[in-house]
Amino acid sequence: MTAIRGYRPEDHDAIVELSLRAWAPVFASVGEVLGEELHTLLHGRNWREHQARDVHRTLGDTATRIWVAEDECRVVGFVAAAVVDDARLIGEIGMVAVDPAAQGQGIGSSLTEHAMAWLRENGMRVAVIGTGGDPGHAPARRVYERLGFRLFPSAQYFRALPRPLPAPPTRGEPAHISDERKAHREAVNPPSITRPTFDESREHPGFRSRRARLGRQAGTERLGLSMFELPAGEAAYPYHWHLGEEELVVVLEGRPSLRTPDGWRVLEAGDVVAFAVGERGAHQLVNRTETAVRFLAFSGQQPDIAVFPDSGKVGAFERRPEGGGLYRIFRDADAVDYWEGEQPPPRDDEPDA
Repeated sequence: MTAIRGYRPEDHDAIVELSLRAWAPVFASVGEVLGEELHTLLHGRNWREHQARDVHRTLGDTATRIWVAEDECRVVGFVAAAVVDDARLIGEIGMVAVDPAAQGQGIGSSLTEHAMAWLRENGMRVAVIGTGGDPGHAPARRVYERLGFRLFPSAQYFRALPRPLPAPPTRGEPAHISDERKAHREAVNPPSITRPTFDESREHPGFRSRRARLGRQAGTERLGLSMFELPAGEAAYPYHWHLGEEELVVVLEGRPSLRTPDGWRVLEAGDVVAFAVGERGAHQLVNRTETAVRFLAFSGQQPDIAVFPDSGKVGAFERRPEGGGLYRIFRDADAVDYWEGEQPPPRDDEPDA
């Protein structure tokens, strides 16, 4: 039976992957309507990368609420909604997607109704949802019309413009930084510790926090820098240690409690603490005060393995600069022998002597 629940960070990869499957026919339809040149200019040569970034940004937007549809512990759909105009009481449902294997069961309608209910609970009087007028968006239009949305006819025109003359490189611009990463960095322009742009929200009870991934916003590829903001009574993350990453924490505001293999101690604003690779670098930061805590976390951006001793889990993370990639967490109890499931190769595959 399908159930709707709040988004969890571990849902990220499943949502991105199902959204790409769900929107494949949509982007094919858009390409037929616009033509190859405009389609490429708007969505890049690989629309999947473009759409994956859009979904990633939506999942990390702290002003947006996300829900997933889950069937037998498998994420089969998601919806995103936000309040966009407090004065006029307007809310927007920004994204809805259902895995093609689960379509035709009313999941899209249920997700949309769930988002509408949340908007009503937050005092909104108008719900807005956008979609395309092309054949690929026809199923979405039917869902919204069945739910009582009223179409406002509008038109959006696109035209490809001649390629501009190449501009000289910006003074001091590293030549190796891709246009995509420059555009992302300039969109944030510039990342700031005093005015952070929080692009990840964690909502698990007891671990609620906001995170500004400043390194990614600045365009780094091998160095990570994040600002965490912890409300009263919340932990930044589970107690853990890394096999491939050394970390450094700088407390900016508040008095967080730090847990290490040596026990608990209270940190003050201005304190700098290092966490070594391996079990001796295990750590957890918790806000046991009545005021918010902010701290910076520095680390490398190489692939990593993390161990969570309290819950008996191990995580393997690819950690691409732009986000995504391999992200898996396993229970220690599920470990198997190196030779588990392995069979000798058949003898008829051996080359003749």
